[in-house]
Amino acid sequence: MVTPNARLAAALARDFNVAQSARGLTAWVAPDIVPYSAWLARAYEEALQAEGLDLPLLLSPSQEQALWERIIHEAGGAMLLAPGRAATLAREAWDLIHAWQLGGRLADFPAGEDARAFRAWAHAYERATLRERVTDRARLPEWLRTVLPAGAWRRCETLVVHGFDLLKPQQRAFFDALA
Repeated sequence: MVTPNARLAAALARDFNVAQSARGLTAWVAPDIVPYSAWLARAYEEALQAEGLDLPLLLSPSQEQALWERIIHEAGGAMLLAPGRAATLAREAWDLIHAWQLGGRLADFPAGEDARAFRAWAHAYERATLRERVTDRARLPEWLRTVLPAGAWRRCETLVVHGFDLLKPQQRAFFDALA
């Protein structure tokens, strides 16, 4: 079972354990209930173990932040009042762009100074990740979709997606690809 967050995953696992105990059981197989982000990370780790695949390395959140900070600094962002905060906001915008599959449409929107700066940083960030053969959590579903046909990671027979108020387009595309 995949949930939108760790809190719901833990609550569902706890409820399952309470129900098993109420049935008088003293031992049972623990349910596999994980948040979406952890499930993607697990799939990535399994794909890394597959032979013949050349996957980019997955950046940790702190590595992503450091790369955004470096990009902004190299683009003259040291003159900003809070370059670290700008990097955090750029990273959050990057995540949203990928979750809502808006990447190819960035140039379609009229842009003020801030949006033009972000666009330049995003292009530099993307070039840097390609050059360094790394990726981030925002693009992880796209990378995993590319290795699905190779059978690079073990898919379960049944996948329950539970508790999502709304599936973002990237999530929907990924679940559709699994089906």
